[in-house]
Formats: sequence, C-alpha cells, structure tokens
Amino acid sequence: MLRFLFWRLVQSLAVLWIVYTVTFVLLMAAPGDPFIGDKKPPEAVRHALAKRYGLEYLEFSPEQRALLTSGQRAAYIVEAYALYLGNALHFDLGPTISYENWSVRDVIVTSLPVSVALGTLSLLLALWGGVIAGTLGAIFKGRAPDLALTVLTLLGVSLPTFVTGTFLLMFFAVVIPILPSSGWGTLAQLILPAITLALFFLAYVARLTRVSVLDVLSADFIRTARAKGLAPYQVIGHHVLSNAGLPILSFLGPAAATVLTGSFVVEKLFAIPGLGQHFVNGCLNNDIPLVLGAVLVYTALIVFFNLLVDIAYAFVDPRVSL
Repeated sequence: MLRFLFWRLVQSLAVLWIVYTVTFVLLMAAPGDPFIGDKKPPEAVRHALAKRYGLEYLEFSPEQRALLTSGQRAAYIVEAYALYLGNALHFDLGPTISYENWSVRDVIVTSLPVSVALGTLSLLLALWGGVIAGTLGAIFKGRAPDLALTVLTLLGVSLPTFVTGTFLLMFFAVVIPILPSSGWGTLAQLILPAITLALFFLAYVARLTRVSVLDVLSADFIRTARAKGLAPYQVIGHHVLSNAGLPILSFLGPAAATVLTGSFVVEKLFAIPGLGQHFVNGCLNNDIPLVLGAVLVYTALIVFFNLLVDIAYAFVDPRVSL
C-alpha cells in the first residue's frame, strides 16, 4: 500500500508539472497580452505582476517589443516560468488582472466552495438517479421502461449542457415560472443548475449500470441465490449491485472532479459565482495567473479523486491488490 501511494504521489506531481508547463506555454503563445486592449488592468496590478513573475517585457511598448530578439523573449518567458512555479510551490499564485486588489488564492478560496456545493448536489443526483434508472432498465430489459430509458439516456449523453440548461431555464423560469432563473444563495436557485449539471452524468451512469447489471444477472451465483429462494430485492440489492459497481466506481473519479469544480457553461448560464465562471473570465481577459491557478486546482482535484478511486477499488474488490 505504501509503495503504491508513493508511486502515485510521484506520478501526480509529474502530471501537475506537465499540465502547468503545457498551460504556461499555451498562454504565452496566445496572441495579445493582458496589458493592452480595452481591459487594461490597474497600474499597481500590472507593475506587481510584471515585477514578481518576470513579465517586465509585457510592460514594453509595441515598438520596444519589436526590438527584442527571440533569445531575449525566451529568456523572459523562462524566468517567468521558473518564478511562477517556485511561488506556486508555496501556494502563492499571485495577483489577478481581472479583479483589482484580489489575489488568485482569494478568488479560488471564495469561488471553489460554491462550485463544490453545486457539484456535490449534482453528483448525488447523477449517482442515485443513474443507478436506479440503469437497474430498472436491466430488470425490464426489452420492455417499455428499458426502451424509454435508452432514449432518455441517449438524449442526456448527446445533448450539450447549454441546450438542456437553456431548455430547463425557459420552461421552469419563463413558461412555468416556478424557479428563479439565476443567482446564488437559496435552495430554489440551486435546483435548475444542479439538475442541468447532473443530467449528462446521470445518463452516463445509467448506461454503465444497465450494462453492468445485465452482465451480473447472467452469472451463476445469481441463479444460485434465486434458487435458494431469496427475494428479488435481496438479489438485486445484496448480490447484483455490489458486484456491478466497479465500472461506476471507475467513472466516479474523473466525474467527481469535473462536477465538483463546476461546469463552465452551467455557472455562466445561471450566473453562479463559482470557479468555472472566474476561469472563463480569466481566459477572456488573458488573466495569466488566474487561468494558471484555476488549471492547477482542476488538475489537482482530478488527480486526487482518481487516487481515491484506485484505493477504493482495493476495498470493493479483494481481487485487486495495490
């Protein structure tokens, strides 16, 4: 176990470093910069960012930048790469360009709990709803409930989130105005975005559950359990689902990271102040520190939840050794 955890920790650090490097290179290669254009940051933020992270060349005028050689540009970028990475190791993600007097850490600390609250409810809805729907589809294979489930899950997997979100928003906030269309802070404001975010994952879990339950139902030990006279709910609850859960468990790792960090589209559509919306604003404003900080948080969560899934495998299935 300790050896497994050690190597997974090494792999996790390597993944974080690779993601940081690729993201940094892409941001630096993107056209434009945060110090020109209509969304020019305050002078204090611009100077602090340039000084602390080796981005002094971004303060140069276009004429001065044109005089820089490729070697000089590369030297500035390498210096910025090393300085930001060193500060990130001390959990110092720097000031933001989009929000005056706010650091990246302040934005993450403020917005991440919002995304986690939305994502937790969505994940619970997707898990419970998907397992129940998939199990019923397997039990009633080839009949009306199974056909209805197949159609609905196909729609749930195929339709983009902004389509389902817009439909729910128009129907429940405009046609039948029983729920608020946007905002954050009350349970009513949480219902529509949580359902929108959960629908794709619910459909995927339902399809995984149906296939896995059908496979287990044909096993010899299920026929033996039925021959012993066990009630159908005992066969399904104690024997089928406990053995059909491994594919669902493997899917929960990346799904939990994606859901708990919030959906960019859902947060933008319903005006939810989560990390996803700040990430979108950072991309639009070319806010390099904010984008890097958000990407590192997302990557760390994905790595963490995948590690939890690997450990859970050993407890769920004794045949799996770490």
